[in-house]
Amino acid sequence: MIAAALLATALVFSGAEHPLLASNERPSAAGESSSAQASPSLDFDLLGDQGKEAADPQAQKVLKEMQTRRFMLTVHQTAGFALAGLMVGTMVTGQLNYADKFGGPNTGRYETIHSIFAISTEVIFAATGALALLSPVPVAPPKDAGWSRADVHRFGMLGATAGMVAEAGFGAWTASREGAPDQAKLGAIHLAIGYTTLAFMIVAVGAIVL
Repeated sequence: MIAAALLATALVFSGAEHPLLASNERPSAAGESSSAQASPSLDFDLLGDQGKEAADPQAQKVLKEMQTRRFMLTVHQTAGFALAGLMVGTMVTGQLNYADKFGGPNTGRYETIHSIFAISTEVIFAATGALALLSPVPVAPPKDAGWSRADVHRFGMLGATAGMVAEAGFGAWTASREGAPDQAKLGAIHLAIGYTTLAFMIVAVGAIVL
């Protein structure tokens, strides 16, 4: 018994690993290792593939063109509403001017206001069309998509463009025929073209709004 006690004392002070103690410590180390493996890594990509696409120069170019197109078409739409109002004013004052000149006392009181409306309409019409034509198209639409509201809008504005050109021409021609027997007839044609142009414009605006 004395020899056993001395042997145990020697083992404790010599720092040797006791089999029982070693067996109690191993599970703890294994548990720490498994918990370290099970814990999720904090090294991850928040944007994933989208972040790579955003860093792509081509994707950045397309995104910038889309933002530019959105801005230009928003201004185009706002100017379109102003254009519709100017067109109505042009037609109202044109009708009043025609009635005063060819069916009334010919006072000329509507000529100036009609000219202001007509010139303003032509200028805003050209600016509105330029915004639509010059806006970038980063993504080409499918060719077999069929007719859409945008196509109806383009059809209406194409007819309105032809009407604007004809109306300006007949207006100048009518004014140059002052006192001539055919001035009333030219004025009637000018007025009819104006109403036709307004109808095309209503179709174009209605295709977007309705």
